[in-house]
Amino acid sequence: MLLGAYCFVASGQTSEYDYLPLVEEGKSWKIEEYNEDHTQIEDEYTFYIAGDTLIEGQTWKRVFQQREGQQDIYYGAVLEDGQAIYALSPYSSVGYQYLYKYGIICDFSLHLGDALYTVTHDTPNDNEYQSTFSILPDAIRDREDHREVVSIDTITVRGKERRRFTMEAQLRTTSLDASERYQPTLVWVEGVGPETGLFVPRWKRVEDFRVTCMLNGDTIFESKDFHLAGEKYESRSPEPAPIEYLALVEEGKAWKVEVMNSEHTQVEDEYINYIQGDTLLEDQTWKKVHQSRRDEEDIYLAAVRQDGPLVYTVLSGYGLEKKRVIYDFSVKVGYGLFAGYYLLPLPMQYYLNNMEVIRIDTVTMNGQERRRYTLEARYRNQSATYEVWHPYLVWIEGVGSNVGLIVPINDMSAKFENYRVTCILNGEEIFRMGDFTGTDGIEEVQSPFASTPRRGAAIYDLQGRRLSNRPEKGVYIENGRKVMHK
Repeated sequence: MLLGAYCFVASGQTSEYDYLPLVEEGKSWKIEEYNEDHTQIEDEYTFYIAGDTLIEGQTWKRVFQQREGQQDIYYGAVLEDGQAIYALSPYSSVGYQYLYKYGIICDFSLHLGDALYTVTHDTPNDNEYQSTFSILPDAIRDREDHREVVSIDTITVRGKERRRFTMEAQLRTTSLDASERYQPTLVWVEGVGPETGLFVPRWKRVEDFRVTCMLNGDTIFESKDFHLAGEKYESRSPEPAPIEYLALVEEGKAWKVEVMNSEHTQVEDEYINYIQGDTLLEDQTWKKVHQSRRDEEDIYLAAVRQDGPLVYTVLSGYGLEKKRVIYDFSVKVGYGLFAGYYLLPLPMQYYLNNMEVIRIDTVTMNGQERRRYTLEARYRNQSATYEVWHPYLVWIEGVGSNVGLIVPINDMSAKFENYRVTCILNGEEIFRMGDFTGTDGIEEVQSPFASTPRRGAAIYDLQGRRLSNRPEKGVYIENGRKVMHK
């Protein structure tokens, strides 16, 4: 378990601030649920942590639920990884694998403005559901109901200083079923959890709960403490330097694309997509993408727009309601992307086909360093989705993908390995097909990003092909780094 150290600033004084763990043997939450009038208790129970369980090589703590006059039941497992607390429920009415029930209870590494998506889980009790959360990417924040971190401060209770996170509901849909409508405000406290107890029950009002948190039988926190007057919290950790992303959307940039037959003996299709001119979509300026084919009139294909790490497209003839993300250069290793592309909240990665980011490194061409992202298909169902045809993709910052600017997700006629792409800027070639996955012409390959695939380190040859075993001799890539065995 990783524990972070922080500093607290108040009244001009600076003192060391130590992270308080939430998942501890002997910790319990006594919970009373009241009726709407708060005149009587409708339900009363206790969650407590006792013992360990091993799940896929990781040690989780077991959580039990206790009710008076009933036998205690095994309710699920929790894991604290750094400052994020995860829950895994062994109960589900559907047959998805274990990891489908995996989600965040609390994450005390969040920052102001971060957003959380709510996922529902079954429980061992009939008609009772719990919520867990996953980080909601900016790319889909404007179309999903979510909670946003609006305040982070500290409160001191019984001599312990704890950080407090306040989240407010941001409703983006008309769904009356959204849990955010029932819980417009939700508070977490470090080392204690949500103000509804260890878990957040779905479709229940926060104000109807009375919670007492105990450690080894001693009370450490009560419901009234969640809303005490707080002090401003400031992290003394150095702010990360803002990341500057190379422009992908530029006037004069073009992609020459050749689509080969399956034997790679002849070109079956050839075209050029190029950026030229502007178009206005709901008062936003977008760049126009045209397609040129030999002996045919050029056509207006789509509009594209870049906002920091995100690149959007809207096909010609449509408005912003059809906007979709085609690149997100802020992704990390382990992120899953659904056809679109938009990032999948974590639990959804385990039952929807998606492309997972398996490696991030950098390549240097002509003195220009660019981030390179390798994505691999993850098959979760039998649907004949585009992942079947594009099982392996490469993005290059400022260049695009190894199938061109826009991945043809609706074209099942050609697989990714049949594409030959050259990226051009103002008539000058800046990237060739061989540069996407190989080392031909690449001056440097390195992996400055401290990230490791969640489900094991994949091994690749220098052409980007995945290897089933580690070679006894030669050069290969593992965890984004070159490895040489003599």
